[in-house]
Amino acid sequence: MKECFECDQGYYKEYLLPYKTTDAENKEMTVLDIPHLVCNHCGETALSAKASRMIEEARIAVGVTYKERKKLW
Repeated sequence: MKECFECDQGYYKEYLLPYKTTDAENKEMTVLDIPHLVCNHCGETALSAKASRMIEEARIAVGVTYKERKKLW
């Protein structure tokens, strides 16, 4: 387990949680099952590089979907 960057007293545990962000058109979206690292002492939350990639891939996928829909209009 990794030691917490914030409090230096707890350790991170991984949980799959939703992540709220915005898409390419600045509309709110929620990406499900993103691995969050949560400190068992202070509750600090961190995202791994893998989690960041998952979020970015979801944002890109939604952006492509919007572009495809616009072509149909």
